[in-house]
Amino acid sequence: MESSLIRKFSPVKQGMVSLLFGVVLILFSRMASNDTMYPFLFAFVAIVAYCITNSFFSLFNESFVRYVWQSWGVFVLLTTLLLLFARIISNTSIQEHKEFIQMLFSVVIFYVLFSLMMRLMRMLWQYAEADKN
Repeated sequence: MESSLIRKFSPVKQGMVSLLFGVVLILFSRMASNDTMYPFLFAFVAIVAYCITNSFFSLFNESFVRYVWQSWGVFVLLTTLLLLFARIISNTSIQEHKEFIQMLFSVVIFYVLFSLMMRLMRMLWQYAEADKN
């Protein structure tokens, strides 16, 4: 059974908090340094923070379809918005930073596998709770 506290942390709300966090970090990076890599770096910090918190909260959510599919959609939107904002702020393309393109692929693979692993843990948890022995 989902607690009311966990239901308040929907993937959309987590995405909005991560977006705000990322925008603040990107703006701060631009004020602190003129180096064009820092806005992208801080965009990835916010994206990875979303990945970890979202996967953790998925442990406490009963529905795979309602939570995980929505989470993946928010992840795609969040990643797109933060990387576009980093591009606007830094006046450079992510293409100029090959390491960030590699990070993007790594983060996507990490998020998909980590969220599926959390759902597997949720299934095992439900199975253990249902066991009558």
